[in-house]
Amino acid sequence: MRHQRTAALVGVAVLWLALGPWVLLLALASLLHPAVRAWLRPTPRVAAAWVGAVAAAVGIAVVAPAGWLPVPPGPGALVTPAYVGRPVAAQPLLDVAGGPGPRGESPGVTSRWFGWGGRCWGVTAAGDALLARCGSTLRLVGADSLRARDTLDLAAGGSGDPDSSGGSDGSDGSDGAEEEPAGACASAFATTSSVASVLGAGGSDGGSGGAAEGDGGEAAGDDAAADLPDAADGTGAVVPTLDRRVLVVAIGDDEGELAVVRDVDVSAAVPAGDCLVSAAAAAGPTGTSGAGGDGRLWFVTRDGRVGVVAPDDTVRTTDLGETVGQPLVVAPAGGSAGGSAGDAAGAAGGTTGGSAAASPSGPGGGAAGGSAGGSTGGSTGTAGSEVLVSSTAATYRLALRGGRPGVVWRAAYDRGEEVKDGQPDQGSGTPPVPLAGGLVALTDNAEPRMHLRVLDARDGSEVCSAALFEDDHSATRGPLVSVGRGVVVANTAGSSGWSPTLLGRAPSGGVARVDVVDGECVERWSTDLVAPSAGAVVSPVTGLVYLPTKRRSWWGADAWYLTAVEAATGHTAFGVRLGLGPLVDPADPTGSPVALGPDGAAYVGTRGGLVRVRDAD
Repeated sequence: MRHQRTAALVGVAVLWLALGPWVLLLALASLLHPAVRAWLRPTPRVAAAWVGAVAAAVGIAVVAPAGWLPVPPGPGALVTPAYVGRPVAAQPLLDVAGGPGPRGESPGVTSRWFGWGGRCWGVTAAGDALLARCGSTLRLVGADSLRARDTLDLAAGGSGDPDSSGGSDGSDGSDGAEEEPAGACASAFATTSSVASVLGAGGSDGGSGGAAEGDGGEAAGDDAAADLPDAADGTGAVVPTLDRRVLVVAIGDDEGELAVVRDVDVSAAVPAGDCLVSAAAAAGPTGTSGAGGDGRLWFVTRDGRVGVVAPDDTVRTTDLGETVGQPLVVAPAGGSAGGSAGDAAGAAGGTTGGSAAASPSGPGGGAAGGSAGGSTGGSTGTAGSEVLVSSTAATYRLALRGGRPGVVWRAAYDRGEEVKDGQPDQGSGTPPVPLAGGLVALTDNAEPRMHLRVLDARDGSEVCSAALFEDDHSATRGPLVSVGRGVVVANTAGSSGWSPTLLGRAPSGGVARVDVVDGECVERWSTDLVAPSAGAVVSPVTGLVYLPTKRRSWWGADAWYLTAVEAATGHTAFGVRLGLGPLVDPADPTGSPVALGPDGAAYVGTRGGLVRVRDAD
């Protein structure tokens, strides 16, 4: 009898993994019959054994080092396809910068568990490693092993020099302010703060950024690359922390450790209760964030303070007076004066691979900036002295004026009447994205449908706009995917929280590409793919757009896929199952994109850790 009960329970577990959650629901329903309950009633010894086994499994998952175990499997392996579509030949894009991605050649899937609360997002490839924001930490992860090499606590300001305290010129009225706890801002930091741009990892042959000249009297200072003296390959990141510091973090020695090489305390200019939303290094003369830059660091806060850190760590800010929930985008100066030269240089800059703007949210920013490598490249000015910022009411272009951020233009947009389900704020769900030809794209929050809005980077005037998706079912979050003079947009309407994707369900979804053609916004294609966390990225080598998607299932199985879509046509090339269950849900509060490694592997952050998809050798 005892072994029969055990066999029955094991059988239910196996059927649950194979067929999905309805098996478990039917098994629980069978307990309504008294005879079944009497037969399954375990002895105290059997009950203790089962409790002990479950406790041991949970204990192992809790104490195991990050990256040593796979993400726990979910139900539905036999009723959801592991692979759909077919391999494709590369269809290179000439107007986009970036690296290779999977082509669907017998792809292998590897997952790694990062513990309870180990949700990872903002994954960025950095040489033979990955940088990922997991919870309140920055993790350095081996790209091959997916095991954590080092961890930096962002809630405690990292491991930098505690005596570092960037200066303030006092003009912000907060000089000498007493340090206060940042606990009131912890929740906002956890959902809006992004991983910063990679330093020294961009293309080496970008659009012509022009001569780097003075910004109005302040010395340009040391090259930003000098901030990485011990970096193995010149790569690292600029990272905001919860206690209002901006860190420059390098990947150090051969053992792959995170080293804080610059630690700037900006709390004198950012009062307690406000949060750093993002930070980034000034772009270099070729448009590459950090590499060859002027040593300045930019940051933006939740309450709308845009700040710049000079090479001597002096902090100066400008208060926009509006809430900001999106990362800023750093670009070479001169976009406002690019004119027709910018149009001519746009495609050339993107083709040669320079990154004109490095999005703090990861490689999607690199892709977006790369395609705009020449959009501002035909002009002259101080490299990295301009940024784009979207508040919940308007988009701004700011430039250094006398060493302080100053507003070049402000373009208001329709912010709607409420926070849409699927967006973090009542405002744009995307950071502004530079496009080839001196353009800037973003989405608004209009009703009944949101619009893609394309602006002239010179003065912020609207070039064109296009309504997206269905009435009362349109929203997005995270970076748009820049493809030359167009963008790819994923609809995240109805995707907030866990419930919309549980038990085989999925929100309305939709993915569309909109191009700027003869001054008009034209929808080039659209699909009904469901990408609840957005997070798309394009590979110019394969010509594919990669995004995490959710398939509906009458079996109640929650299967998540990395889906590849042809950028030119919108045709779905293939999909690879990332895993099953809510722990594989790429629920990303920032909508950060999929990361593409130099070997063509794709990396996706999930609620439970990281998943890699790589073609067979």
